[in-house]
Amino acid sequence: NVVVTGGPIISAYTFGSIEEGQLTSVAITLVGALVILSLLYGYLKKSLMLGVVTISPLVLVVLWTLGAMYYLGIPLTPVTVTISAITVGLGIDYAIHMTQRFLEDVERYGEVDCALCVSTSHTGSALFGSAATTINSSITSTPPLT
Repeated sequence: NVVVTGGPIISAYTFGSIEEGQLTSVAITLVGALVILSLLYGYLKKSLMLGVVTISPLVLVVLWTLGAMYYLGIPLTPVTVTISAITVGLGIDYAIHMTQRFLEDVERYGEVDCALCVSTSHTGSALFGSAATTINSSITSTPPLT
């Protein structure tokens, strides 16, 4: 048997393994977050669906990002898959902040519609600013791809 080997072949195999493992990790993280948030909100607020509602925008963002990459022909590399992992990490934080603020505002105002308006106008704008500065710092600190 003859086996072709060398630096480029080993690199391609290693990168392929990393990409596959990272996509699996992103999926496991999303499922784990869904379970943890559902159990937590089930215990605290007697609503398992609150965990699903909290994590659903994040799932849509990850699917949208990966779908856009596929549509635009951007390959999955260790760098692009790492961006997906960062998206999940930041997105979970943002989703939990929004949900908690919404729950606090529902208790404060007693109306769901009013609480939703207040939550999105205050916390939503702050999280948008935080996300924008994170994106800006990522773009300015990342060397260009060649």
